[in-house]
Amino acid sequence: MPSRFTNETATALLAHYGYAALETYPGSHQPWWLRCNGCGVNVQARLHALRRNRPRCECKDLEERRARRMVETRRQTMATTAVEKMRASDWEPLEPYVDSGSYWRAVCLRCGTEGSTRVADLPRTRGCETCSGKRRHVTDDNARATLLTAGWEPLSRYPGPREPWPSRCTTCGAVANPRYESVKSKGSGCRICAARANGRQRRERFEATACAVMRSAGLEPLAAFPGANKPWSCLCTRCGSAGAPRYSNVKAGGRGCETCRRAAQGRAKRENFAEMAEVLLRGFGYEPLEPYPGMVEPWNCTCRCGRQVAVRWSNLLQGSSATRGCNWCKTSGFNFAVPAHLYLLKHEGLGCLKIGVTAEHSTRLASFRSLGWDVVTIERFERGETAATVERDVLTWWRTDLLLPPHVGPTEMPKGGWTETVASDAVDVGELIDRIRLYALHAFDADERSADGI
Repeated sequence: MPSRFTNETATALLAHYGYAALETYPGSHQPWWLRCNGCGVNVQARLHALRRNRPRCECKDLEERRARRMVETRRQTMATTAVEKMRASDWEPLEPYVDSGSYWRAVCLRCGTEGSTRVADLPRTRGCETCSGKRRHVTDDNARATLLTAGWEPLSRYPGPREPWPSRCTTCGAVANPRYESVKSKGSGCRICAARANGRQRRERFEATACAVMRSAGLEPLAAFPGANKPWSCLCTRCGSAGAPRYSNVKAGGRGCETCRRAAQGRAKRENFAEMAEVLLRGFGYEPLEPYPGMVEPWNCTCRCGRQVAVRWSNLLQGSSATRGCNWCKTSGFNFAVPAHLYLLKHEGLGCLKIGVTAEHSTRLASFRSLGWDVVTIERFERGETAATVERDVLTWWRTDLLLPPHVGPTEMPKGGWTETVASDAVDVGELIDRIRLYALHAFDADERSADGI
């Protein structure tokens, strides 16, 4: 704890503050009658307040006010003197005086040009730099020529050598405010263009390192290095596909090639699902002949009937007819082992032809007739497989040889079958029937050779 003041120590401290005690020290927080040694006025104060410099005698406030007035008077005198120097040097100030080392915005009394100068420089110049002869007269035309040479297109009249001049960069179109004096002396250009040039130089210096990193990841660059975070056209040396990976991703450990990434992801998924897929496939009545190829790829296997077939796992999951057996042993739907019909239909309103196959006792043709389709011809085959082969040959002739697309879409044929249609005026019906019978003959000969083991 701090020691308490005695009367002697408090009186000595009081003398230090410029006061004399009129009574015995009552305590640091008690009122104490004092006499100011400066003006002789009696005041009542507390010692703890005096230690914090309050309350104060009026004479001390007068001294401070007098000192402030002296400082203000000196500043005004300096400002008046500075203004006189400015006017003597042919300048008229436009803003209050700050100090002799700061630029002071003013108007040249000789030519009326607005500019800036320092009081410290006035003894060496009179008026603006043009009028004083320090610099040749700068007109709006030659100032514009200077800026155009440096790559700037001025957007207003010449404001003065040190004033911001709104201008547009002739290279990138950015708008900035360069100063004529800086452009004239330093050739100051557009900061955006300078930053881009700096970026190009850095990329050129770093391109060899970036290419080495990409090649180590199996990617061959096809273009110049665009930047760490921008797409970079590359060719994958593993799969041959083109892509646009980012250097930053490859550097951080990314694969780079999207095709390889997806392939690796697919392989991992297939490996994880392969064992379960084989178990489920056997539950559908098939024995796999090869590893699980994927959801939509044909999977070679042996059906319960002993035939080698190819099924898709996606079809099995959707509950297609493959779950009831292959095309030769299933008990419903189109069966390859029983007699079937190949039909050719025509719809006058839609202006198209349709080819298709159906089981021998199916009601499919009756449903088409109810929708306005007319039967052009029907060919019977002892095996549904032969009818499906002829249908496939006709569709190949339409789509591959004649390049004829389907004539209608699923909207016109909501019950299906639109993919086997063609415009009726695109092919000759007689030629089409002849081709159907020719394809049937070839398919029959192939079946005979297959049955004989040839």
